[in-house]
Amino acid sequence: ASRRRSLALVIDPLADRFCADLRLEDFFPHIQALPPVHANRILVYLNAFFVWAHDRRMVDYVPPFAVLKPVEEVPRERSLTLSEIADVWRAAETIGYPFGPAIQLLILTVASREDVASMRKSDIYKASGDQRLWLIYERTHGERARFRLPLPPKAFEVIKAVWLGSPPDQDLLFTTTGSMPISGWSRAKRKLDATILGARVQAGDKHAVAMPPWRLNDLRRSFAVLTSA
Repeated sequence: ASRRRSLALVIDPLADRFCADLRLEDFFPHIQALPPVHANRILVYLNAFFVWAHDRRMVDYVPPFAVLKPVEEVPRERSLTLSEIADVWRAAETIGYPFGPAIQLLILTVASREDVASMRKSDIYKASGDQRLWLIYERTHGERARFRLPLPPKAFEVIKAVWLGSPPDQDLLFTTTGSMPISGWSRAKRKLDATILGARVQAGDKHAVAMPPWRLNDLRRSFAVLTSA
């Protein structure tokens, strides 16, 4: 859904055109109007879309989108310390459903935001003994199962609490509409940062400062760093 919204920023202004007639210069003003890093992402999505269309003979030309790339990105190296991850966990407990438990599952499973956001009750099933598995799908390819992730007991505890608090006929675990996965991670992240800073101030830290800039996806890198140390 987030990729669809991003693509719409560039595609909607061109919606009265035939796809086969579009050329690189048609996209330039719309890409130029976007924040550079966001524009980079959309160019990747556009390229994938045109390659897909070309493979199906819907277009005979794939624009060289890479030449429109507005900025060269430096690979991120930010990883959170264990104490920072603990701060994130406690703040997630404070902000509550839906993003609170969703962020806790990011920590406990090291899964992606998209996978956690689209988690369904029907994706969770019991294996041998008390072991629960989470069936994660590659949802862009016709609901094809991607892999089965063993859930740590604490992760299933978080899932169970959300499950018990949701309507019986609702399959999605994290939703505000009942039919669509949650969105608005950026707002949730800002609330999380404010909660962390507030907790540090309340704890009596006279020199309390906000966490150094970080992203929710940095949690995955953090565990890769911690486990390899």
